Amino acid sequence: MNSVKGAFTVRFLRNGDQVYITRNIVRVEGGVEVGASLFQAIDPNSGTLSVDWTVEKNQPIIKLKAESAKGYIATINSVLWAYDGNNISFGTSADANGWYTSTDGKFKRRSSSGFEMLKIVKNLASLSDDVVSNRQITYTVTYTSNALVDSITQSVDVQIQQAGTDSHSVYITTSRVELSKDAASTVLTAECVYGISAVTVGQNGYTMKWYQDGVEIAGKTAQSLTVYRNVSDGSPYVEGGSVFTAKLFKNGNIVAQDGQRINDTSDEWQIRPEVAPGGYDYVSKSNNATFKLKVLRNGVVQSVSSSVFSWTIYNSLGANTGNGTGETVTVTPEHAKCTAANGNVYYGDVDFTISVEV
Repeated sequence: MNSVKGAFTVRFLRNGDQVYITRNIVRVEGGVEVGASLFQAIDPNSGTLSVDWTVEKNQPIIKLKAESAKGYIATINSVLWAYDGNNISFGTSADANGWYTSTDGKFKRRSSSGFEMLKIVKNLASLSDDVVSNRQITYTVTYTSNALVDSITQSVDVQIQQAGTDSHSVYITTSRVELSKDAASTVLTAECVYGISAVTVGQNGYTMKWYQDGVEIAGKTAQSLTVYRNVSDGSPYVEGGSVFTAKLFKNGNIVAQDGQRINDTSDEWQIRPEVAPGGYDYVSKSNNATFKLKVLRNGVVQSVSSSVFSWTIYNSLGANTGNGTGETVTVTPEHAKCTAANGNVYYGDVDFTISVEV
């Protein structure tokens, strides 16, 4: 009997193949890519920022790549980028490194080695423009896979918040969310902020605990965590996919947390969700998202009983907000609700993990 597991945000089914967009958030420091976050805190009085995106080494880059579950070559033809509901226009001339600058000077885009990239080069949080709440970057990716041309639209939040004197935030960064036979591990790093200032775990009463699918990982209390493909590589490891959560404590009390899913795309056995007929592939305050679950072996759908599926839903903080069994997963606005350590309530992306015995 095989134990199969997966972790997902949104997937799309196209003509029997599962084509999906891998998204990594990185920055380049000293010529090396490291994980980054789309987060700026701003002091409501002085306008001071937690991170300055006009400094090149701080600039976050959204990296997109098309992947096929059946192993076909998936090529991105074009990407239409939008910020805060408005399409981003770019100039026609690239700089020496291949970057095209947007006409408003806030972004740059580049194509390289199968990746499409968008870099933020100006600070998006501003008191003068009253930009002190979250904004959204949307991307419509047109791709070709197995002679099929299609498109996928997704989005990611740029998290902008006013930094109160008692506000804590945690953001997990990683340069890779998909593991494979060619990439056996990834490092998760918890960026911790108090107000607009970075805090360091192990100092001033701050401690950290890491969790995998809701279960504490014994002995893992540092600010970074290395995750592996399988137990032979190291521990902790993923079996198909998992959601990892970092919880920040101050003098023993939890003050902030964040979650991040990691998948292994080279497993022989995999689970893929298909948007249910007539359903939605996203959740909002006015509608649910509904998925039908499939088990694949080497890219081929297997016949299994619906009773073998069990799943757990997490909000964007990595907190468990729902559980169930069966081949249908319905994600509701309640599952997307987040309550910060300071009591603030908001809505964010939803991840779900699935386990099945086949």
